[in-house]
Amino acid sequence: MLHERKETASAAATTALSVRDAIETDAEAVRHLAESFGFIGAPAVASIEARIRQYIADKSYLLVVAELDGAPVGYAFAQDFGPGLRVDFSTGRLHDVFVLPTARRQGVGRALINAVSAWAHSRPCPLVLDWQAPANAVGFYESFSFKADRIGDLPQFPAFCIDTRKPAPLHIDVVTSAVGLNHGAFGINA
Repeated sequence: MLHERKETASAAATTALSVRDAIETDAEAVRHLAESFGFIGAPAVASIEARIRQYIADKSYLLVVAELDGAPVGYAFAQDFGPGLRVDFSTGRLHDVFVLPTARRQGVGRALINAVSAWAHSRPCPLVLDWQAPANAVGFYESFSFKADRIGDLPQFPAFCIDTRKPAPLHIDVVTSAVGLNHGAFGINA
């Protein structure tokens, strides 16, 4: 999957933005980007780069790199867990979307989300891809018309979802109002 476009940064300069599948030689650059994003714990450099190479080789993962003028400035990392035993769709997780602070507000994050969405829609079986976002990223995801779920287990980190099932199931609000139930009947506080 290769996504490229040209962005005009000013009348005097043109910035080339591309988002592409990561390749094995990107392991060090992706590790540096992940370090900039922030690690949980202190994983060893060798183990991080080995995992990155593993993810690149395994088609149940998506690891894409965003570049401005050929320099890596961001990445997105998602995983398709595969279908469950009793369902005909797959579930997945968008683990990371990161853009260096110096490259923000130039369309890089939007290009990464577009690549993630294209990947989700290209999976061999319908996919429900979810993730949680910190407060400072909620507006970004809502700019794509994603709806924040603030009722879940961590309301301070609203959940978002790309659901490629056709048609997507009805939301519980629609179901409960259609049958005359209130949210309290399901233990949901709206």
